[in-house]
Amino acid sequence: AVYSYAGIDPEKVNVEAKEAYFVEPIESKDYYGIVEIVYFGWCSIVCGSALFMNEKKYRIKKKYIVSDLSEYKLYLSKFVPIALVVSVGLSISILVTVVLFKVHWGNPLVSLVIMVSSALASTAFGLAVYYLTKENMVITIIIVFTAVWFLGYFGGAFETYMFAQNPEILKNISPIYHTNRALVEISTMGKSDSTPAALAVNTAVMAVCSFIAVITGTIRRKYKA
Repeated sequence: AVYSYAGIDPEKVNVEAKEAYFVEPIESKDYYGIVEIVYFGWCSIVCGSALFMNEKKYRIKKKYIVSDLSEYKLYLSKFVPIALVVSVGLSISILVTVVLFKVHWGNPLVSLVIMVSSALASTAFGLAVYYLTKENMVITIIIVFTAVWFLGYFGGAFETYMFAQNPEILKNISPIYHTNRALVEISTMGKSDSTPAALAVNTAVMAVCSFIAVITGTIRRKYKA
């Protein structure tokens, strides 16, 4: 027997069938080989600890204060070498994962660009915290590591998207999430719609944190002068 519901004749209903679209699942070694490098890359301020210690040891900061160098140039003297070291270190880490663990990074060039943008953003973030804590390296490391853990854990660095439990808003404000998502999708599909978002968020973090660091340094320099 054929029954109609709400006046609709089932025999006259056309159902269009479409082929379901599935994203190829990523292997665990690829996923964690990618996200762990991104995660620990955000602790890059540690790479500048030797530079900061030597600055204080030889009182270089005090010499800079009476110089004609602008605070922006002083900031770049820290930002450029640290960002360069971090970028090289991350590149070596990526190469090691490919050679030893066969981690698939998809499009190498695009993935490298995203990783470099992440390195620049993490360096600027660490320096901003360093300036705000009055150049206290111990407190800086504590704050940065806590922030990275929060952005990584609640930003879904170590959970699959299918079983995501944390609010979406926490992920959207996390640069780690956008970077991870872009790299993971590139690994599985060769491209990612999240790439522009990852680059935009990392660039915004770098710009805002650099501005904060320079302004903080300028104010403190005038106060000491």
